[in-house]
Amino acid sequence: NMGDAAILRGEMRILKHTCGQNTRFVIFDSQPDASKKYYPDLTFRKMLYLRLPHAFARVPVIGNLVSYLGMFRLCTGALALRFNAHAIAEWILPKAVYNDLCEYHSADLVVSTGGTILVENYDLTPRWLDFAVTLILNKPLVLFTQSLGPFRKPLNKFLAKLIFNRAEVIFLRDDKSRSHLVDIGITSRNLYVCA
Repeated sequence: NMGDAAILRGEMRILKHTCGQNTRFVIFDSQPDASKKYYPDLTFRKMLYLRLPHAFARVPVIGNLVSYLGMFRLCTGALALRFNAHAIAEWILPKAVYNDLCEYHSADLVVSTGGTILVENYDLTPRWLDFAVTLILNKPLVLFTQSLGPFRKPLNKFLAKLIFNRAEVIFLRDDKSRSHLVDIGITSRNLYVCA
C-alpha cells in the first residue's frame, strides 16, 4: 500500500545516504507481482515463507508437519550456504528458493521494513523465518522503526528473545514498543526509540 511504499522509499533513501548511492536493494514481499506493477523500478521477490509448500495448510496435523519440514529444509539450506556448501543447498532446495537464499547470502545487510508488522494480530511465522534465515547465514539484521508487541504467546516470546538479542540494531517508534521488548527479556543495548 502507499503507506508501506512511503516507508520503504524513506528507508532506501536513508540506506543510500549511509551506505552509498550504488547500494542495491532486493525486496522480499508477500505480493511481489502486484508490487512490481506499481513500483517497476524496484526489484521484488516472494517472501521465503511463501515459497514453502502450503498445499496441505488446512489439513489438521499434516499441514503443520509439511510446513515445519519445509522450514527445516530452508534453514538447513541456509546453514549449507553459510559454510559455502552450495551444492548441498542446491540439492535440497527448489531452484527458486535456492536463488532467493543466494540473495540473502550475498547481502551485506538484511533490513526488516518499518511499520507495525510485528504484532500478534498477524501470523508472525513468515517474519520469524526470515529473521532466522538471516541469522543462520550470519548476516547483520536491522529492524527499521517498528511499533511492535506485546508478545503474549510463549513461542513468540521465545523467538523474539532469541532473534532480537542477536539483531544488529532495532529502531522503535515509541517507548511502549521498547518496554514490550524489555519486559520479555530483550537485553540488547541496541534498542533506539526514534522517528
